[in-house]
Amino acid sequence: MGTSKAYKGRPDTGRLLPPEAQTAADGPPQNEPEGAQENRPPNEPRAPDVTFRQARRAFNTLLEGFSRGATSTAGGGIARVARDYVRASGGARTAAQAGPNGRAGARNLGGFLSAVVRDGLSGAVSRFNIDALAGLPPDVVLVRLLDALMPNATSREGVLARSCLANALERWLERHDVAGRGVEALENTSRAEIPDLMRLYLTEYVHDRMLNELVDWAERTGDDETAGELSEHLREYIDGKLEQHLERQVDEFGPDAWVDRADVIAERLFDDVYGLLEDLPSTDADGRSEDDEGGEG
Repeated sequence: MGTSKAYKGRPDTGRLLPPEAQTAADGPPQNEPEGAQENRPPNEPRAPDVTFRQARRAFNTLLEGFSRGATSTAGGGIARVARDYVRASGGARTAAQAGPNGRAGARNLGGFLSAVVRDGLSGAVSRFNIDALAGLPPDVVLVRLLDALMPNATSREGVLARSCLANALERWLERHDVAGRGVEALENTSRAEIPDLMRLYLTEYVHDRMLNELVDWAERTGDDETAGELSEHLREYIDGKLEQHLERQVDEFGPDAWVDRADVIAERLFDDVYGLLEDLPSTDADGRSEDDEGGEG
């Protein structure tokens, strides 16, 4: 169906971001004047302690290393870029709050898939007020599911979230061969597929949003192959952290949790992923912790 994608070079802002959605209001948050944080009420988000300029510079430095073939120490550099991005966004809580459509997509995807497993496809379709899907080709099924699970996604972040949700739903339809067996094949959806598809959705969302907000790094290179390689390393890094966290969630909530309350767990997971990226220490090329050195951001 053609919506699956692997990032190649510069973020395709023409595809993800319609012209009317590319406004100054969608830009990254700016640092506050010195001393402003001391005057904040305790419940307000803190100001960033890393600027987007610093986060972009970290990304550019890593990209330059990739262009020279220095990929053996990529893990530490990617950890730093991810951490600096979250901090530049104002911290994990603020970064998550800036993605309302991403959170809604996680909640609705988890809720819909759990309803399919629990109540069957017809029950899930009825619960989410989706028009009949029987006899429709996969591309029409995909559009109807998208319109039900993420309607009116017209903002910059909304269009990006809808694209990532389409990718996860398409994987689900392909996995059950809806093109060959019909939509009834989705009745065979297992509970194990819910966290798997959620991980795919969140990895794509966090990865794509990060690249869109750190877009300057791609403006400065014509080496699409190197940029694509770095993008895939970043995607794998985010996916690996989510996989580990999901394993811990099974231990905490039990194996049936994704069927009984998938929507709630999905929202929590959306918030958690930014904390996972912010809290991890980064290392430089020598393996030393940047925090230990007292270095910048």
